[in-house]
Amino acid sequence: PASWSYANANLTVPGIGLECGKRYYVFTRAVDVAGNTQSGFVDNVSSMSFVWDAGAACLPTTAISNPTPGGLYRPTQLGGGSAFDGTASDPVLPGVPDRLNKVQIHLSFRFAGTSYYWTGSAFSSYTVTDVTAWRDVTAGTDSWRFNFDSTKWMSDQYYYLKSRAFDKSAPMGANGGNEQPDPWTLRNFTVDGTAPVSSISTPVAGAFITSSLATISGTTYGGLSGLVAGAGGMRLRIFHDYGGTIYFWRGTTALGWSTTFTNLPVTF
Repeated sequence: PASWSYANANLTVPGIGLECGKRYYVFTRAVDVAGNTQSGFVDNVSSMSFVWDAGAACLPTTAISNPTPGGLYRPTQLGGGSAFDGTASDPVLPGVPDRLNKVQIHLSFRFAGTSYYWTGSAFSSYTVTDVTAWRDVTAGTDSWRFNFDSTKWMSDQYYYLKSRAFDKSAPMGANGGNEQPDPWTLRNFTVDGTAPVSSISTPVAGAFITSSLATISGTTYGGLSGLVAGAGGMRLRIFHDYGGTIYFWRGTTALGWSTTFTNLPVTF
C-alpha cells in the first residue's frame, strides 16, 4: 500500500480552519487506474471522527475557593483534608464527558529575598525550584482539595498559592494535554500564629503619682495581620483590691468603680 497525506497551513488557523469544541469527520475514498472506486468504508480505518481541542477557547481553568483573597489565618485554620480547595473546568466537548486530567497547586513565600517552596513535606529554598514545585492536589478535578499539615506553616509570612489544570487532549504529556496557561490562578494570604503584644509606658511601673494622670499610654503590635479595628483590638482595665474585692474603674465619676470588669476605650 502507498502512503498519502494532506497538508494545509490554514487548517489550524483560528477563524479559518478547525474550531475549538467541534467534532469533525474524515472520509477517504480510493480510485484505481482501471476506474474502480472504493465502495466499502470501515469505521476508524477509512472513516473516522475527532474533536478539535486546541486554541485559547479550549484551555482548562481553575478557581481557588479557600483561602480567601488577602485572608488572615492562624496556622490551625488552614490544615487537614481541605486546607485548600477550589474548582476546575474545561470547555464542553461533544461526546467527551470527562475532560480534565489533573489539577496542581504551587505554594510559596519569600523571606529575606529568598523564595521558599512547598515540596510536599516541608518548605525549601533549594530542593525544588519555581518550575518543579507544583504538587498534584489530594483529590478531585472539577471540585478539588489539597491536604496540608497545619504544623508545617512558617508563621508570620505572606503566602502565594497558585493553581493550574490539565485536560485529556492528545497528545498527553506527563501531566496531561492542554495546560492552563500562565498567568495561573493566584491567591495571596497571610498565616499569623504570633499573638499580639502590648506594653504600658505611662505611668511607669511602681510609680508614686502625686499630680494628675490625664493619660495612660503605651505601645501595641499586632504582627502581620494587625490588630482588630475598634474596641476589640485593644483592651484596657484599671482596678484595685480593697479588702480582697476587686473594683474596676468604669470611666466616669458618675459611674465610679464596680466589681464588674469594664473594658475602657483606647485609641490606636
